[in-house]
Amino acid sequence: MIISTPIFEAYIKCPYKCWQFCLGEKGEENVYLDFIRMQNHAYRTAGLEKLIDKFQGSEYVALPSAPVDIKTASWRLAIGIVAKKRNLESHLHAVEQLPSHGQDKPVQFVPIRFNFVNKLTKSDKLLLTFDAFVLSEMIGREITHGKIIHGNGNAAFKV
Repeated sequence: MIISTPIFEAYIKCPYKCWQFCLGEKGEENVYLDFIRMQNHAYRTAGLEKLIDKFQGSEYVALPSAPVDIKTASWRLAIGIVAKKRNLESHLHAVEQLPSHGQDKPVQFVPIRFNFVNKLTKSDKLLLTFDAFVLSEMIGREITHGKIIHGNGNAAFKV
């Protein structure tokens, strides 16, 4: 069984619902949850557009169709990467590549998540941690931190 971001998110919120999700059982439709999903999607789309504006055309890659070798990548920002390792899978909103500080230090990769809420919860931070963990496992390198861009002012929260 592949542990993906939706499964991990379901487990954080309610282990029983996660169990139902894994069994393929569909719960009742929830208008409020649909609204939250739509808000997050719209916020992520707008946030990614603002983020892309900071980079030149060759400095970012969006929704790579082929598997990406992150260690040798020439981009500074990647959008829509799917990180996979063994039974883990995470759909990353964005990954920023920071230049190394010194010759003997490797470049750093920073996973980025978007959330429209003004106040972050423990679940939001755990989802970013899951992204960082799967990315770390995939590239075989420690990920020291990630960012959540959230709220009305597009505040960046470092985790």
